[in-house]
Amino acid sequence: RVAVILIPCAPDFQRLHQSDANRLGPAMERWGREVGIPVKDLLPDMDARAGSDYRRYFLSCDGHWSDRGNAVAAQILEPWLGYKRTAAVR
Repeated sequence: RVAVILIPCAPDFQRLHQSDANRLGPAMERWGREVGIPVKDLLPDMDARAGSDYRRYFLSCDGHWSDRGNAVAAQILEPWLGYKRTAAVR
C-alpha cells in the first residue's frame, strides 16, 4: 500500500496565513485521484487545530516538529491511514 503525506513546514503556515494560499496540497490531491494514490495534505487540518499559534508545532532551535507537532500529525493520520488502537496483549 502506498500513500503520499504532505508534511507542512513553518513557511507553509506563514504563506497560508498571509495569502490564504495552499497550491501544492490541492494539486497533489488531484494528482493522487488521477493515479489512484491516496494523498493527505496535513496543512489544512494542522492549521485548523493550531488555534492562533502554529509555531507550537515546531522546535524553537530549528524547523523540526516539536512533540506537539508530531502528536497532532499522528492524531490526523491514524484515522486517515485506518489504524485502530487496541489494548495491549498480555
